[in-house]
Amino acid sequence: MKLERFKLAKRDFAQKYIDKGVDPTEAPVLGVFEILTPENNIDEIFRHEHGAWYYKTDQEGHIVEIEIGNTEKFWLYIIPEQISLLKHLETLNLMGNYIETLPESIGELTSLKRLNLDFNKIKHLPESIGKLKSLETLGLQHNNLHTLPESIGNLNSLKSLSISSNKLQTIPESIGLLDKLEQLFLSENKMQTIPNSIGNLKSLENLWVSENIIQEIPESIGKLKNLKRLLLYKNDLRNIPESMGDLESLEYLELAHNKIQEIPKSIGKLKSLKGLSLYNNELKKILESIGNLKSLESLGIKDNLIQDIPKSISRRKNLKLY
Repeated sequence: MKLERFKLAKRDFAQKYIDKGVDPTEAPVLGVFEILTPENNIDEIFRHEHGAWYYKTDQEGHIVEIEIGNTEKFWLYIIPEQISLLKHLETLNLMGNYIETLPESIGELTSLKRLNLDFNKIKHLPESIGKLKSLETLGLQHNNLHTLPESIGNLNSLKSLSISSNKLQTIPESIGLLDKLEQLFLSENKMQTIPNSIGNLKSLENLWVSENIIQEIPESIGKLKNLKRLLLYKNDLRNIPESMGDLESLEYLELAHNKIQEIPKSIGKLKSLKGLSLYNNELKKILESIGNLKSLESLGIKDNLIQDIPKSISRRKNLKLY
């Protein structure tokens, strides 16, 4: 009896969207989403600073965008399997809900370019997520992820991957297959290592791995010729690889709050470097060559064991020391 009532309710909700011009094969998905929200009589779509229940269609009535959540009135707890019907969907924003799992059918959204699942309760990702060949942006910050599936490496259109504030201890080597990736955010996890395959991310511009428990950086990091910002503060680092001097595009390097005792001479080759943060480490000296980095604007060296500052640094009037 409950199932029959659900089917009737879904049909009634779907008809409302069909009457508004939504494709009849896709309207039931909006109907299910509406049923799954506690305040399920959505009289009109809305999108504002306090949340959203919003969809957008193209000229043919195909749903191309859905945004539900981040509101004080209602939350989603599941994503319906029927989501697979939305073959034209390009943007799915379900940020700020209580979703714990993703359906296997998520992988059938072949047109999806942007998927935002930040601030949910997701514990694992299905292998099918690797089928999202059009996906360019994936947001998974502030969830409960412990691992990532190997299939993450199949997202060959991906440009931005945000997985900060989870419980990840490692990421798969397959991450190195994402040759279009420009942004990788992994801060505030429980990672002890960075995979060697990180060096294959030739398009990477931003790598944030701060607030983990990383003890070693792979030599392969020196292959990231387009990297502009590298955040590694608040880890357990003791050494920096010589290869870091090969990061010819690097502008900002943050290594504060580690246990670093020595900086490699190769750091003096970073001609594009604008900001270097080394404070709160175990450094006994600072390299003279750092003062010769003409692009350098700020240098953080406080709370170390440094007794003498090289003249090449002290003479720099426009260099901000902290």
